Amino acid sequence: MRPSIAPGPSHLRFRIAGAACVLTAMFVNPWTLALFLAPGAPALHRSSRMLIGLLDALFVIAGIALLTAPPAALRRVLPRVFTLAISLLLSVLLIEGILRVLTPESVFHPNLALYPYRNYALRVNLLGVSRTGRYTTNKWGMRGDPIPRNWSELTTVLTIGGSTTQCYYLSDDKTWPARLQQVLRRVDPKVMVQNAGLDGHSTRGHLLMMKEVVPVVKPKILVMLVGMNDLSYSIDEQHLLLGNPNEMTGLGYYVFSHSRIVQLIYKWHQILVNRAPIVEGNPDAKPTGHPRKPLLHPTPLPENIETILPSLREFEANLGEIIRLAGREGVKLVILTQPLLFDDTSEWDRIEWSAYWLQGQKYAISAATLWKMQKIFNDRLLRICRDRRVACFDLAAAIPHEQTYFYDSVHFNEAGSVRVAERLSDFLVKNGILAEIEGGSPEGRKTR
Repeated sequence: MRPSIAPGPSHLRFRIAGAACVLTAMFVNPWTLALFLAPGAPALHRSSRMLIGLLDALFVIAGIALLTAPPAALRRVLPRVFTLAISLLLSVLLIEGILRVLTPESVFHPNLALYPYRNYALRVNLLGVSRTGRYTTNKWGMRGDPIPRNWSELTTVLTIGGSTTQCYYLSDDKTWPARLQQVLRRVDPKVMVQNAGLDGHSTRGHLLMMKEVVPVVKPKILVMLVGMNDLSYSIDEQHLLLGNPNEMTGLGYYVFSHSRIVQLIYKWHQILVNRAPIVEGNPDAKPTGHPRKPLLHPTPLPENIETILPSLREFEANLGEIIRLAGREGVKLVILTQPLLFDDTSEWDRIEWSAYWLQGQKYAISAATLWKMQKIFNDRLLRICRDRRVACFDLAAAIPHEQTYFYDSVHFNEAGSVRVAERLSDFLVKNGILAEIEGGSPEGRKTR
């Protein structure tokens, strides 16, 4: 009978490492992470759970191998595994570095797609939009004139919103923020407007702007156009998945926002698995405007449609926080309601509404019903501004419900941008908002 041999130090190290791997897999999983790392936060996204589950499986396999395999075999295999792991890690870091050089990150925050020095040629075929144009950004990743050194001495205006503020398909000098600068300079030559609108952003994204951009840029006036994308959360089940991942929170989206490789994988996953459309131009915008498709089978809705707008409460809460942050930063906040092509008329009540940016629309509704929903958000905004004594311009009431001003159902064409700039400029001047800003027109500057 052979004498038993006590396990040596290396043997014990292997067993301890194996036990640590198994315990890690037991306690670090999607359920414990959701419970302990982010209490009260939304559940981890499916892709995040899958990634963590895969890592758990690898830890279990490694743990079992370390607990059961002979030490001699482990001493032969582990150096090779270690070399392979290091090689893979270095390859991933190299690819990440190359992607970061090719696609520079946002100036202010990984979750804000404000990328500097972009220069795109625009070729579109949209109603009321020039067929060719230019989309450029400056060192802040915003559409607007280059940032001068005496920025703080100017009458600075920052516009925040979604695609209706970004005006992607309009050339730089034809967006409504650019037009606003042109009009306001007739009153104050020192006005400078920067456009920080980002496609898909709702008040969730605007809150991030308030925390990460406004304290750095320190504009005198902050103009915010809100409503449409907040409404989209109520009528599209997949809007969070396909619409704007940069607005989301949680462990998975922290990784998403900080890794170019993960972002690239996400885009291809959307295209190959979720069948997300590859958008070249605006597929909902036709040269003749919004399509007039009859509504044949409308979804029955409750008499009080506010009951099917769950995002309205979050919209209110986000606006309250935006107003608080603007006060803390000493910024003059002006909020705009969202105009639409549609109106509450019998004609629009017979027309079906749908949009390319919604992939999981819950309801078959008329264009008139969409306007009723949007009006609920607009009216709630006006009430909040009145109660909080915040400047609010009812832009929706100032833009006629006519195709003349839109290239689809919601986005302004060039005539619409001119109209927005003129009406907003009138509001800012007549209400003394320019005059009360230090550094504004000489007649309106504050004295200390």
